[in-house]
Amino acid sequence: MIDGVSLDQLRTFLAAADEGSFSAAG
Repeated sequence: MIDGVSLDQLRTFLAAADEGSFSAAG
């Protein structure tokens, strides 16, 4: 179900959220 791209995107999303760039990520 989860592809490498999806996993990479999730990683980037979590990284952005952890960095506090939630707005930038969206």
